[in-house]
Amino acid sequence: MLISKTTIAGVALLIGARAQPQARDLEGLLPPPTWVFEHAEELGLTEAELQPLRDVLQGARREMAVRRSELQELRRAFRDSLGAPALDRVAIENHFEELLAAENELKRLQLGARLDFLTSVTVTQRAAVREGAARLAGQRVRLRNRIEEIRGLGRRLHRRGEDTSAIRDEVRAIERLIRAGSVEAALDRCDLLTLELRVSFER
Repeated sequence: MLISKTTIAGVALLIGARAQPQARDLEGLLPPPTWVFEHAEELGLTEAELQPLRDVLQGARREMAVRRSELQELRRAFRDSLGAPALDRVAIENHFEELLAAENELKRLQLGARLDFLTSVTVTQRAAVREGAARLAGQRVRLRNRIEEIRGLGRRLHRRGEDTSAIRDEVRAIERLIRAGSVEAALDRCDLLTLELRVSFER
């Protein structure tokens, strides 16, 4: 049985090369909560103002953990239906719709938590957060470019027969910083590593 073009496009998006982070489309509007906490003094946020954000995030994270677990189960079911000996078009498209609904619900939770924070601060603080969000979005673009350059330089060193295990370890450390929301620290380490690698080719 033939599968519709819509389903094929969905498969490509859902199990293609590399999934995009759920919150990437929010980066230009509001930075992650970890950034807000790190820059609380700069934003003029007091501990009393930060506590409601912590409470909101704690509840949202619990609910998002449940949703992510459900999403993993739906993805497994979707893959299983695709790998079945006899393709059931109705089942595949139903799984696809369920996946879309689950991903949208996860995004809704992320957006809701951030909006709860945005509506709880002053206009001046909100403007500062949005300015910081724009700066953070630019940093993430630089970060992705740096990581691609580092990987390219690492491959060149590997082809020369040099040990690149230290580079892999450093990239993993940088990725941990990114997952923790410490973009500025990750970018600093990327800049330093990129400089070191460039110098190694000049020796």
